Amino acid sequence: MTTRGTQDNKPEQIKIKRKRITDEGLKLDLLIRWDISEVTVEDEMTDETHNEWEYEEESYTVTVDDNMQGAEDYITNNAYMMKLKGKAKAEAKTGKSIMTNQEKSDLRGNRANPGKGN
Repeated sequence: MTTRGTQDNKPEQIKIKRKRITDEGLKLDLLIRWDISEVTVEDEMTDETHNEWEYEEESYTVTVDDNMQGAEDYITNNAYMMKLKGKAKAEAKTGKSIMTNQEKSDLRGNRANPGKGN
């Protein structure tokens, strides 16, 4: 799903949307973003232009140890695979081809150790 944001700074590729403690550990609801680009748009009311960020985005939930440092470490160490899993989820929902062949191969290679994400 293409999303636009008007924030001044480039959006994070992985954003923690929500944190919650469960019996399994700390669950993180994440927003995974890719194809981030800055676009110029024209305000139809004023005919003035301004810049916005445009990106693809998918939600992804992962369970980590019961502390935020563990969560930050997990995100840092697994950012690429989480991006691939987010893209795969988006592909499955839309039926559109989003991932490159290399990304699909990388994701398949990780299936033997998928972690605790969904």
